[in-house]
Amino acid sequence: KQLEVVSLIGVVISLIVFFSSYLFYSNLQLSYVLGLSLLLAVLSSLLTGVIIPFAFSRLKYDPADASGPIATIIQDIVSVLIYLLVAKSLL
Repeated sequence: KQLEVVSLIGVVISLIVFFSSYLFYSNLQLSYVLGLSLLLAVLSSLLTGVIIPFAFSRLKYDPADASGPIATIIQDIVSVLIYLLVAKSLL
């Protein structure tokens, strides 16, 4: 169920970013990079949000205490890497 909701949100937001960036910059390649990067970043946030709390609970730590800041840092790094990899492959 979570995968469906996150996927729908990712697709909608990515389409909004794709069309608005094309409207402002008239560059189709840039719009593809931004839309695809955002979609992949949103989908990767689902994995980060599931894996980090699970890992903390397996290590006998409270998942709510540490997973928020750590998951945020990891997701920020992953999102930037996704953007750079998509830009490198499409541009």
